[in-house]
Amino acid sequence: MKRYIFILLTTLLMFVGCTPGMDENFLSVEKNSVRIGSDPIEMTLKVKAGGTWSAESDSEWCTATAKGGLLTLEINENLDHEPRVANITLKCGESIVMVRVSQRAFGKEDHIEAMTNPLIVSSVADTIRIAVEANDEWSVELDHKYDWCKITKEDPTTLCIALDVNQGEERKATAMLICGDAETEFSVTQECCANVLVAYFMGSNNLSQALLSNMVQMEQAVSYGALKGGRILVFLDRFSGSAIYELVDKGGTCSRTMLKNYDNVDCTDPEVMRTVLSEVKRLAPAKSYGFVFGGHANGWVADSLDMSDMNSYSTEWKLLKRPTTQEVAEHEELEHYGLWMKRHVEGDWKTRAVGYDGSRGMDIAEFAEALGVLRPEFVLMDACFMASVEALWELRGVTDKVIASPIEIMSIGFPYTPIIGSLFGDWDNLEQLCQIYIDTYKASAIPYAAVSLIDINRLEGLAKAVKEVMKSAEKVDKSWLDDVDKLQYYEGLVNHVFYDLGDCMEHIATDSVALQDFRTALSETVLWTGHTEKGYSDFSRGDFPLKRCSGLSTYVVRPQYHGFRATYLQTGWAQNAGAITSK
Repeated sequence: MKRYIFILLTTLLMFVGCTPGMDENFLSVEKNSVRIGSDPIEMTLKVKAGGTWSAESDSEWCTATAKGGLLTLEINENLDHEPRVANITLKCGESIVMVRVSQRAFGKEDHIEAMTNPLIVSSVADTIRIAVEANDEWSVELDHKYDWCKITKEDPTTLCIALDVNQGEERKATAMLICGDAETEFSVTQECCANVLVAYFMGSNNLSQALLSNMVQMEQAVSYGALKGGRILVFLDRFSGSAIYELVDKGGTCSRTMLKNYDNVDCTDPEVMRTVLSEVKRLAPAKSYGFVFGGHANGWVADSLDMSDMNSYSTEWKLLKRPTTQEVAEHEELEHYGLWMKRHVEGDWKTRAVGYDGSRGMDIAEFAEALGVLRPEFVLMDACFMASVEALWELRGVTDKVIASPIEIMSIGFPYTPIIGSLFGDWDNLEQLCQIYIDTYKASAIPYAAVSLIDINRLEGLAKAVKEVMKSAEKVDKSWLDDVDKLQYYEGLVNHVFYDLGDCMEHIATDSVALQDFRTALSETVLWTGHTEKGYSDFSRGDFPLKRCSGLSTYVVRPQYHGFRATYLQTGWAQNAGAITSK
């Protein structure tokens, strides 16, 4: 039995290094290149061959021995201060395979370093090249495959990182840079989207088509490449339904992608607005948000008040009054009873005043509470009268800057194609946005516009300055209230609701020091303001001069309008700054 085992082992040894079925010229080695340090070392490499094979070195300091399926390399210490290379030739029949052995110089260690590591980049799609310093050949190994990031060796001194746009949370990719025995972890962190512009368009009313047109203008800006890595999400409410859309840059065209569809909702309900903005934050995480509101508005005037009470055109105005619940029930023709503006005759202009979605409006305090979900860096109010100091007061702690108009905004709204391009070019370029708005209307057939950029964080200082003026101020004479030559008003009501704040202070102040302090506070609060020569009011179907515009409006209390007086005195602005009262 032992004899047969001996014969079997002898036979196996004869065929070591030769695999049955292989071509007699077949030859392969585990590694074709080896890098080692300067110290002496003995190492082996696996070899597969179809027959008898041999190994020969061209350098005395590196000897090569072929034995069975192993190549043994005995390498002497390198005492020189230069690296050296030995070439090992393996032969099997007619096949030849080379193995390159690189040995570092005496006292030298493997070294590799990326000149920027870790790398932190913005959310935009980009290709970035990083210089790499290594003392020999090097390679890149990713810890796993990333769909959004490719990290490759471009040439002996350059690492190439190709990134897709990031439309979600911050993300990180890591790779190992390897040079001999040296390894360095390289990481790239791509930040979440820097800027997301959110539009909330209340269009279940006579502005439905105008707000749709506004979104189309935004799409045009996107097709021109306005986003610069940012995103635009639009909540559009119309009679036919509501949805959140994203305007996506497709390289020269814009795709309107629906992200979430809603049934018919009352978008004036603050709970609906909170829900929508929460969904927007989930769909589009960002470092910073901008917010555009498009729709009807009446400044500080609460939903419980009716501005028709301030107008003497009682017969004609009945068509403008918002119908009561009973009136809606009695008149089936009031299919969309949110449309309670008088129909315009041909040739009349329309503005974004005096309209609601459904049976109610949204008070500014409710609006501010809902907007707090998003906490945008700035708010663009594409709605009438929102440069009301009383309304802006409610936005403290919700945003930092507001672009708004003290007068009525024409129904076509802001020119979004040019301002979106300006906005995403520089997120803080809000002054240019305001200038574009004014210049556009000055050059149009409806040259009626006024706009202000307000620093919300300065309102408390302005309120203190107004309060000091009020301590010794005179009441406004009633004869001044309806004369634009004496006191600037901002709408076409017979008994006005919106007056210029600066003009009021100039007329009632008796303390010159307090007045100068007010002027300083006003200039610090209103960062930019501009206007055309005239404003237009849907209340009077006509225009009126804009002679003295400080950028903010305010209310002058008239005792005979009890509802307005009681509601106004409950506003945060009146409680902190005081109320201007007529004689």
